[in-house]
Amino acid sequence: MNIPAQAKSVGAGPLFLIRRSHEVAPPPHPFSSGGTTSTYDFENYMLTHGAVSLTYDGDGNRVSETVGGVTTKFLVDDLNPTGYSQVVDELVNGAVTRTYTYGRQLISENQLISGTWTPSFYGYDGRVPHVSLLLRDMGGEDHPDPQCSPITDIS
Repeated sequence: MNIPAQAKSVGAGPLFLIRRSHEVAPPPHPFSSGGTTSTYDFENYMLTHGAVSLTYDGDGNRVSETVGGVTTKFLVDDLNPTGYSQVVDELVNGAVTRTYTYGRQLISENQLISGTWTPSFYGYDGRVPHVSLLLRDMGGEDHPDPQCSPITDIS
């Protein structure tokens, strides 16, 4: 059975795709929470979330999102070791702005920030898919992300 993937997050940041469960009752159409309205199609795919609009391919993979008039397109790989669809590139105006490298989980992310490619590397502990360590290159030195609990002190 081929269950389509749906984006787990909306907006900036790493994009992870998860399998959708059709056993979950869909929200009312449209759905409003905290003053933000979301709309869904007949298959329960989110089409809008406030000012963000989303589009999907025929397999249910999110292939673009538009925020503030800027459209980001996603290159999705559905043939990989995880068995789940994964975004490998993000493009804005036809140019790649972010890339992802996967093994069994996300290994690294490389994003264009102020014209410079900036890598981030992810470390995991035994609580899959909990990210325990996120290193970002900041001027030649790696620094842990304060939102992650580092495995070891690298300073």
